[in-house]
Amino acid sequence: EATPKIGQSLLGDHIFTSPYKIKMKQDLYCEQVCMTNVGRSPGPYTFNNRVARAIKHGYHHNWIVDDLPAVSISESQGIIYTSPWETIPGFPLGFLSQSSHEEGGEEVAYLYNHVNIELEYNEVKDEYADSDPEEKIYRVVGFKVEPFSIKHDEDLDHFDEDDEDDEDWSPTMKNPIESCDPFAKEKKHTDYKMVTDSPFGFQPACQRIFFTYDVIWIENKDLEWVNRWDPYVSQYGYVFQNKISE
Repeated sequence: EATPKIGQSLLGDHIFTSPYKIKMKQDLYCEQVCMTNVGRSPGPYTFNNRVARAIKHGYHHNWIVDDLPAVSISESQGIIYTSPWETIPGFPLGFLSQSSHEEGGEEVAYLYNHVNIELEYNEVKDEYADSDPEEKIYRVVGFKVEPFSIKHDEDLDHFDEDDEDDEDWSPTMKNPIESCDPFAKEKKHTDYKMVTDSPFGFQPACQRIFFTYDVIWIENKDLEWVNRWDPYVSQYGYVFQNKISE
């Protein structure tokens, strides 16, 4: 846990290190984070666990990379949408199925268990770089998260609950989507079509769940590091309540 600044302490904000591993300019494809049981329930689509209830009440993740807060993006039928940042920062834990509710059935809580972490960067200008001309320096200028709910088909034939305590153990997938297939001829990042084409559907917010992520680096030559907060102000009306310095 990082030591909070005065402003963060006053607002109750505390920063914790996440298990997601990110290295500059290194894309990752469907990396595994963990597999964990988020809560048992009598039925698969009830709100008898804390995660499902948190989704129902609109709880959000609030992530930061290099002090930049995450902006949520989502895709529907090939159209990219950006979250209304002036209302809610971060991205939601999951979503409720409105279709079954409208048809008179129970609402279904689904968990976002995969994220595409999109990081924009640019190269530091020569006058700010170190003396070594061969060494290039880069800085993060943008941070977006695209969440997905994917019911991964886990191979649990030889699973032992004691394995979860082993740091070197990782579960395997059966019939993975294209981005998660280690034998795919071409590496591709997770996208809307892959997820919606999956025969296993979305991940209900209960029982044992597989968490994965992609890392996507995008060069942005037009946005300098000193101006990286400008998009937050101009597009999302972000209020700098948590930027009080010591």
